[in-house]
Amino acid sequence: METHEQTPASLIAIGKIVRSHGIRGGVRIYTLTENTDQFSSFTQVYVGLNEANVTEMNIDRTTHNRNQLTAYFVGCETRNDADALVGQFVFVPESMSLSVTKKPGNSDDLIGMQVVSDDRLRSGVLRDIWNYPANDVYVAMIDGKEVLIPAVPDFILEIDRVERVLIVKSIPGLFEVHDEN
Repeated sequence: METHEQTPASLIAIGKIVRSHGIRGGVRIYTLTENTDQFSSFTQVYVGLNEANVTEMNIDRTTHNRNQLTAYFVGCETRNDADALVGQFVFVPESMSLSVTKKPGNSDDLIGMQVVSDDRLRSGVLRDIWNYPANDVYVAMIDGKEVLIPAVPDFILEIDRVERVLIVKSIPGLFEVHDEN
């Protein structure tokens, strides 16, 4: 495994290695995309803590067990090799991202996006993403107040990564400020 000096201009994270699996160098990957089956279509990926410092790796094989993905990389043959990869992200070139549909809310690149209500009456900025077992929660500053927005399709209508805009459904009570007196 060697660091790749000429990575593509832009990479997109499609998973994070969360632990080793077995004694033959397998790794468990938490996918950042909706379709885990797409991993079997990639033969080469980039692995690293960030997209500026990655290692080009070839995928030998992948297996799916329930909602978990296990990958085996060429050259990663022992548990120690696999343990060294834990905590790193799996990237593919952005040019391949047409087949990648990211899970909503799993990406820190959403932070800083403009948050706009679908009626265009309210707007603000996404400040944080809180991860919970049931669903993530977007924390936005709208009209000077912190607003918590569940990251579910009933509330999140559109995420435009190019324009950096998050469209939120205007549900009664979501944006109202309640007086505690």
